[in-house]
Amino acid sequence: MTSIKKGRFQVICPQCGRERIVGYRQRIYARHYITFCRSCTENNKIRKPILERFWEKVYIDKPSSCWKWIAGCTEKGYGHFNIAYKENAKAHKFAFELFFGEVPIGLELDHLCRNRNCINPFHLEIVTHQENMRRGHFVGTGLHNRIKTHCLKGHPYNIENTYINPAGKRNCRICLKESNARRSSKSKE
Repeated sequence: MTSIKKGRFQVICPQCGRERIVGYRQRIYARHYITFCRSCTENNKIRKPILERFWEKVYIDKPSSCWKWIAGCTEKGYGHFNIAYKENAKAHKFAFELFFGEVPIGLELDHLCRNRNCINPFHLEIVTHQENMRRGHFVGTGLHNRIKTHCLKGHPYNIENTYINPAGKRNCRICLKESNARRSSKSKE
């Protein structure tokens, strides 16, 4: 890099050989990283093929075990993958579609292994959203609440004591009566 004028520097694109003038911050960046000109970056001349980039981010211990996604993950733990500029895909869905084709509209993939960053397509099954939630171990839905035999205060969930509201949620009748009594006593005061 040679100095052009105060605060400006010349950088050469290693892909096409074009020269460009950059400011101080870009010069610091160019000193530590290979920098390409905008046209080379926008035209994806420098990017590896999508499948090569995808498989670089997968760790396969055994073909039958979970294939771990070792790159970026969402806050919920699912791997995500940059397909093109500002276009991301879920890594497990991308892998499934490579092997088996598209997931039908209105359906989604369920991890049979319960490992969210697994992208092994043989560990995935196409299900409805309702079935996926039913199988899930999420607090407030699915198996977590279905296996409860007693409410938080210890009252049993049985035929006489269980009320199922219109949304399908189970409620303890004894706790509901206590809650309604407290609410009505507060309103009378």
